Amino acid sequence: MQTITAQFSGTKEQHILTASGSLLTLLRAHPTLGTVETLVSYDVLSIIRSVALFRPAGSARDYIIVATDSGRIAILEYLATENRFSRILLESFGRSGVRRLVPGQYVAADPKGRACMIASIEKNKLVYVLIRDSQVELTMSSPLETEDGDIFKVTLDMQESEGSLKREAWRIKIKYFDPIPVASSLSILKSGFLFLAAEFGSHRFYQFEKLGDEDEEPEFTSDKFPTDSLAFYEPIYFRPRLLENLILVQDIDSLSPLLDLKVEFNGKRCATNSFSMWQWCKEPLSGARA
Repeated sequence: MQTITAQFSGTKEQHILTASGSLLTLLRAHPTLGTVETLVSYDVLSIIRSVALFRPAGSARDYIIVATDSGRIAILEYLATENRFSRILLESFGRSGVRRLVPGQYVAADPKGRACMIASIEKNKLVYVLIRDSQVELTMSSPLETEDGDIFKVTLDMQESEGSLKREAWRIKIKYFDPIPVASSLSILKSGFLFLAAEFGSHRFYQFEKLGDEDEEPEFTSDKFPTDSLAFYEPIYFRPRLLENLILVQDIDSLSPLLDLKVEFNGKRCATNSFSMWQWCKEPLSGARA
């Protein structure tokens, strides 16, 4: 069973949402009586894999994101006057069934209500951008797949703290730097090189050609955004492009992650068997499946 607590009716009253099997149940607690009342129970006619809540910018109520084994993601709202759930959006993203590679096992939402991510147990993740159209209706973009990575340049403007020797950051600047594969870690060398340990496939070795100081990429600062998380603001977007600041120097072959390995014994002694295993590892199309 999963449970989340939120304000689904547009008031300050909190409700408890439980998800078990195929049922979504909304509960209301009575603090003075010390009891819990069931408001509505809704059968989604599929196995609920995960649920999350989010609140769009400028909204006074929370919405529910539901991922099920149907291969779809749905956004629901609770209509207090009718005491029922209403489906706002429904998006298909994969095959039906509870599968390790099909997203839906995990759901996470941006605290500011701008986007949500659904992920599978292994490898695959999808991001949906949540926006309002010209009729102020909530809409969902096509899914964005986490197959390409990006580097952003972040600059901190520091100032002296009054009465202290410490310096504090008072403004953050961010701009798009360059596209790179999804990395598990990055290492920057003083000699002006960047080593990328890729999450999947070959590692990359880059050389810095520029630092992104003199280009036409727009720069965004924290001054343009309100400190109140519920206040309205204009979202910003970065547009991916080809490499401009980095030069790819070398591709370093890698089988990571090695998910399976098959070794065939030809009936000979240990030395030959060890050599055969090395050949299987070096030729992924022959013996290793990823």
